[in-house]
Amino acid sequence: MDPIIRRLLFSILALVLCSINLKAFGFEKLDAKYTPSFGDKYATIQMTEYFSFSCEKCLRFINRDFMQIKEELIDTGKVFWTFHPDPADLLTLQLMICLEKLSTQEKGEFFLLASQKAAKNHRKAAKWMAETLKFRGNGGEEFLSVAALEKAPATKAAMDYLKQEDAPILIPTIEINGELRKEFPTVSLIKSLIHTQEHVCNLKN
Repeated sequence: MDPIIRRLLFSILALVLCSINLKAFGFEKLDAKYTPSFGDKYATIQMTEYFSFSCEKCLRFINRDFMQIKEELIDTGKVFWTFHPDPADLLTLQLMICLEKLSTQEKGEFFLLASQKAAKNHRKAAKWMAETLKFRGNGGEEFLSVAALEKAPATKAAMDYLKQEDAPILIPTIEINGELRKEFPTVSLIKSLIHTQEHVCNLKN
């Protein structure tokens, strides 16, 4: 087969598969202001982890495994990684409110520190988030109070997201280049998925 035609067919197939994947789970994600991300946003591999601060497995993955993934795969330009909240609990919702008030550069650092605090004690984590916002000049406890939560844009965004039937309910869930995976995320699984995806991308090129 002519190389140009072969490349064109792969491109068409990729578009079709992306369309199928989007229709398969067709939910609308939260705005980027609520989703801390790491790496080159133009990287070939786009990874998303759906997490909750009420999920011990999520916190364990973030605090134990993610830094290895970041060092080996994200900082080297292979992967763009996004953490997407599943805001069905108070602390994750409070995190969203904090992230909304931070710059893109600040979100990642804040998120990783908050996840360490959350793994130890939820109440102290919420207090740390409020104090950190205040220290940075972004407000403080008034934004994280129950009264404020009722009127917060983040709360409405969270409610709209959770109403969607197709949104992931098993947390943590990994998505790679638009495809949701059912396996529990581990470093070895992530590396395997990325290796497979790189092979597919090489075939397309």
